[in-house]
Amino acid sequence: MANTTIKLNDGLLRRSRSVELSSSRAQLWPLLSATDSLNREWGLPAVDYSTTPSAHGGADVHAKAKMLGMNMKWEEHPYEWIEPTLWRVERIFTSGPLKRGIFELQLDEIISGTKATFACEYMPPSIAVHVLLKFVIDRWLDAAVASARAADEYLHKRTPSPYIRRYKKAEIDRQALDSICSRMRDWGVERELLDRISEDIQNLPDEDLVRIRPFEAADRWKAGRLDVLVFFMRGVRAGLLDLHWQVICPHCRGSKASMSSLQELRKTAHCEFCNITFETEFDRSVEARFTVNASIRRTEDRIYCVGDPSRTPHIRAQVRIKPNKPRRFGLELQPGLYRLRATQFKPILALNCSADGTLAPQRATGQKEIPILRVALNDTGFESDELKADAGRCEFEIHSSATGSVDVKVEDASWIDNAATGVLVTSLPEFHDLAAKDTLVPEEELAVRSLTLLFSDLRGSTALYRQIGDAAAYALVREHFKVMQNVIRTNRGGIVKTIGDAVMAVFFSAPEALECCFEIQKAFVNLWHHRPQMATMVVKLGFHRGPCIAVNFNNRIDYFGTTVNIAARIQNESRGGDIVFFEELSGDPAIQRVLAKYTFQTESVTATLKGIAGETHLLRIIPEWEGMTLPQGTLMMAKPHIK
Repeated sequence: MANTTIKLNDGLLRRSRSVELSSSRAQLWPLLSATDSLNREWGLPAVDYSTTPSAHGGADVHAKAKMLGMNMKWEEHPYEWIEPTLWRVERIFTSGPLKRGIFELQLDEIISGTKATFACEYMPPSIAVHVLLKFVIDRWLDAAVASARAADEYLHKRTPSPYIRRYKKAEIDRQALDSICSRMRDWGVERELLDRISEDIQNLPDEDLVRIRPFEAADRWKAGRLDVLVFFMRGVRAGLLDLHWQVICPHCRGSKASMSSLQELRKTAHCEFCNITFETEFDRSVEARFTVNASIRRTEDRIYCVGDPSRTPHIRAQVRIKPNKPRRFGLELQPGLYRLRATQFKPILALNCSADGTLAPQRATGQKEIPILRVALNDTGFESDELKADAGRCEFEIHSSATGSVDVKVEDASWIDNAATGVLVTSLPEFHDLAAKDTLVPEEELAVRSLTLLFSDLRGSTALYRQIGDAAAYALVREHFKVMQNVIRTNRGGIVKTIGDAVMAVFFSAPEALECCFEIQKAFVNLWHHRPQMATMVVKLGFHRGPCIAVNFNNRIDYFGTTVNIAARIQNESRGGDIVFFEELSGDPAIQRVLAKYTFQTESVTATLKGIAGETHLLRIIPEWEGMTLPQGTLMMAKPHIK
């Protein structure tokens, strides 16, 4: 469609261009909302951003860049977006040929796929400047449409890249790169991973190589996440990559600080864009990211768009609500917990989307009506505390009587599991091989919001040493540690430490810990089946989740607190060959999905745990493994637990 100019009521001129694409809006959104990458692809310059605290909450964002040979400065309003239909940003210019500009993408569903409409609303200072601006804006519209077509081609697997690359090829020290890759191959590193990182180093732009997230790289390469994280750690040791610790804001989830050592971490950090000071949580806000070593390729950390919607995928919508001007929009929401949050206020509004479909009223035809969630704001925040709705299509109607404009976000309340957190990385043996003395400073204790701790022990190990002698028994114990380490790593856990015959491990979630427990018991059953001499290795397992603190203990990261103590005491209730945890966890849908994969018996256990008042209700899981039989004469519990 040809570019058109429309004069708007508020003195702005609007030029737009549309293109029809065969991909769906949901497919296109992650690519066409990545405005930082798009600005780079469109040949726009990098931007310098600064902030000043806003009297109304949040921060005012100021930007400057050199375009068309002119130094341009502007105040950038927060991006607005509604996934997967719209993004727009308004800029008020203090220098350059524009007074005001609004840039926008609208994605509309059509029979053949999606119609993408790019638009610019602008206010030129004079008619003469308008001619120049029309030319510049038309070039941007042409580039935007070309990028949309390229994204559509990529989604249909007709091109290898979603973007039309517009940057100079970097200078690579190929000899150094090949030498390091050769050395890592000699270490036994998988050739395919070396080929993928080598390809990225040679072909990706600087901005994609200065803060590499290993799990995102793994997903892109279709490789195991933990395998890639371990590969990256070995790459640091070889001089291929550098490791940096990033502190992530809990609101915008952007990186607010970068440091080369854990010793630089402090209990709190500050986000200048959100204008908040937050607690540094070792399981959420501390993340390992990597960059290419400067001896291989020099990179520059440039920003083309600070408000990029694709960088905050947990925020499904962000809209500006003006006083007494209601705003209505729709979102498709999956079952789960969400929250509405305003930059200008601390209180939040919880939204629970139910999967049972009982909350929406029925039409006479039997079809469900699309729920309208009405939200009211005033100068103190939201006028209610909680909303409930059926999952699926939800319509929001937000009205504000506050004095000024309010920026409202609808966001997923869960923490997206795509970060190599401090908890996970520091539990890897590769980290201790690489940086044995890199730990927190002794006086710093970092909060951990929720961590699942698994404790294990060997049943009958004292008798084992007495029966077969110290050397032979210790050899079996070492073999047991190898099995534990392999299974825990495979299931995305990490070993914090060993205590005698016991293991303390950490997991991001309780379902991951439970699945790991099943796989540990299965691994030992297989071991007994093929190596009868290992039948004395009977493992006791128990786990618990909750908050704790991360500390420096004997120059290593360790965890302390009530949750840790309870997890250890739950393991004491294990009889061997079983799994013990709080009975209340069994109602968690994610726990139930894990349990559905296995065959087992259950026993309710009532115990008195030190540090917890009253009786504690635990659940004992006794796995059963089809086709497996136990060797005779073992130290196993009297009641068989294997078919």
